[in-house]
Amino acid sequence: MRLLEMNHIKKSFDGQEVLKDISIHVDEGEVLSIIGPSGSGKSTMLRCATMLEKMDGGEIVYLGKKAAWTDKDGHVVYADKKDMKEIRSQYGLVFQNFNLFPHYTVMKNITEAPILIGASDGGVCGMIDIGGGSTEFTLGEGEKIRGAVSLQMGAVRMNAQRPVLRLDDYAATVEQCRRLIQRDAQGLLTLGMKPDWVGVGGTMTTLGAMQRAVPLFDAERCEGMRMDFETVAGWGRRLARMSMAERRQVPGLMAHRADIIPSGVAILEAAMREFGMDSIRLSAHGNMDGYLKKKFQKKD
Repeated sequence: MRLLEMNHIKKSFDGQEVLKDISIHVDEGEVLSIIGPSGSGKSTMLRCATMLEKMDGGEIVYLGKKAAWTDKDGHVVYADKKDMKEIRSQYGLVFQNFNLFPHYTVMKNITEAPILIGASDGGVCGMIDIGGGSTEFTLGEGEKIRGAVSLQMGAVRMNAQRPVLRLDDYAATVEQCRRLIQRDAQGLLTLGMKPDWVGVGGTMTTLGAMQRAVPLFDAERCEGMRMDFETVAGWGRRLARMSMAERRQVPGLMAHRADIIPSGVAILEAAMREFGMDSIRLSAHGNMDGYLKKKFQKKD
């Protein structure tokens, strides 16, 4: 599956041509590195690819859907807001340096995206971010952060310790994660808060895609969707019973994540049990993406 196509991209600054007829494509499972000296246009190309910079010419296509193209008069045209919202849900951008926004409180930095998508009203909010190496929990109320912790139990880390190849492995991973939460997140557990929980990260978006039976996380159908505990636990057990070949056939589960996602679901199930979550909302947007999206929407 072709995830991204950039065809004949052109971009100049003050008459200086930075990108000259650049074309690349990225297929599913492919890792592409862009290497070059400082000032050669690497960041500019990435900014054009993610629509943070307007190109002067060319075509950008995500999963077969055009995000930007040059019309017959030589003008660059971008997809309408509805299509662009869906397209933007298909990619992420990691900045060279991670920075919180100095004019925001810590809690506002964390809750910007959930509030923007309507997953939280800005009152009592909880966020869980399941990454590869760690999982972050944050609890806040209004503009005040009540507690935050990072636990060393990411999906890749847990899979490396105990690959989920059968149901017993999954159950053992859930219990191991519950013990880690009980030990290292006691400060949050004793707060007794009942927040509206929002989940971000690859495990969350994959769960949304699998639940909706779409190839990839679809913003129109998945963003902000609520998933209850029984559904999450059901997916974990269902995946654990499958062979690796069977997992790769599940709509919404990318083939190269077939071994990792069950561990991520086990982390989520453990968290939902320990924090008493009846349900959780899913989002593809972190705080940095939420801020940028809001900023560019204002310009529109």
